[in-house]
Amino acid sequence: MALLPIVYYGDRILRKAGKRIDPTDLKESASIKKLAHDMIETMRENNGIGLAAQQVNRLERIIMIDVSSFDENAEPFALINPEIVKVGKEKVVIQEGCLSFPDLYLDIERPALVTVAALDIEGNPMTLEADGILARALQHEIDHMKGTLFIDYIHPLKRKFLLKKWQVSSNARKKSDG
Repeated sequence: MALLPIVYYGDRILRKAGKRIDPTDLKESASIKKLAHDMIETMRENNGIGLAAQQVNRLERIIMIDVSSFDENAEPFALINPEIVKVGKEKVVIQEGCLSFPDLYLDIERPALVTVAALDIEGNPMTLEADGILARALQHEIDHMKGTLFIDYIHPLKRKFLLKKWQVSSNARKKSDG
């Protein structure tokens, strides 16, 4: 397994939609499985609970989820070609962060309950109904695969202000680390 470099806001790949993975590739090729293992290692090393392929400079439709820091019974898992097929009516506002935006946290409103259809890492179809932090992580990562970022859920003027402030503090952090 290998750590992959995280792509940060400003990189064009974060705005690109991922390409569907052919299920036969999962059964015949080890490359997607290797990518999944590398993404899990990268996510854990960066203390994330989710990671999409775009965040490691890849355009495959694959996400990793690991909510074990919130649920001791949870194990990290990969979803291939995930799609939200149903959302609950209730919405909740929860603070979100993103590995592609270090130290930026925003209150984002999303459905409290989602149903996701996907393939597991072996290429088997599955459906997952989720609430809480799992529902939040799934929605956030599936958005990444569409080129949508969590900052897109806030008002454009507020987004512009916050991004400018975040970039200034990010540049200051880079200078003090260098």
